Amino acid sequence: MIETRVVSIVSETPDCSTFHLQVTGAPFTYKAGQAISIDPAQFATLHPHLKRSSYYSIASAPTPEGWFEITVKAGSDSSLSRHLLDQIRRGDTIRLDGPFGRYTLPSPLPSGIRGTIHLCAGSGVVPSRAILQEAIRSTPALKHILFLQSRSLADVIYKREWNSLRDRVKVVHVLSRAEPHWKGHRGYVTPHLLREELSGWLDLDHALAFVCGPNHPRVVEGVRHPGFVERFAGRRKDLHPGILTELGLPFDRIITEGG
Repeated sequence: MIETRVVSIVSETPDCSTFHLQVTGAPFTYKAGQAISIDPAQFATLHPHLKRSSYYSIASAPTPEGWFEITVKAGSDSSLSRHLLDQIRRGDTIRLDGPFGRYTLPSPLPSGIRGTIHLCAGSGVVPSRAILQEAIRSTPALKHILFLQSRSLADVIYKREWNSLRDRVKVVHVLSRAEPHWKGHRGYVTPHLLREELSGWLDLDHALAFVCGPNHPRVVEGVRHPGFVERFAGRRKDLHPGILTELGLPFDRIITEGG
């Protein structure tokens, strides 16, 4: 169990905040892109029948000072997330477990890699933010491009940070419910948009891709439509192609939270 103290809380969107946590006990080591879990039993005001821990991606790269960040987004199925957003304040204690997950930057990088592609939807951008921080710090020669699918400009997580990183990361915003004044891409990330934005920036032959976001399939008129991750990454276990593999990126250079 890792004990942390809340140093600050930053509102990212109307239903999402980033918690800056300082480890107060034994050192906590992790890799950028991994996650932690929080047991709701530590909060007395939560319903006693809420027993299942919730997992949250770590939003920052490791630091020697022993602090890290998590970004919490409200969800209709998570009483714990709502509690964290509504009740936790600066100075409070949060105990957690971890780290978990393999959604990380390989070390060493595969031969020939010159940059990374991040395809993220909504809060799926949280672990990629940590990976981008780590890559910029540890391997400054790498180029990066982030395709960020959000509902609207108001729903873009880390909006201010992406603006400040424009000289290090090419950020392509795509809004499915864009405000009337929005002059950027509307709708959803498409193969055409990928090719268009990658052209002249990063060659797929020398790229490593990270894909993170909701992966719930939809059935429309009896036809199954894959979730965000499967749509782009495909299914490695049965070699079912996704958009990235159809564009020529092999499965072994596509990283998802599922491994």
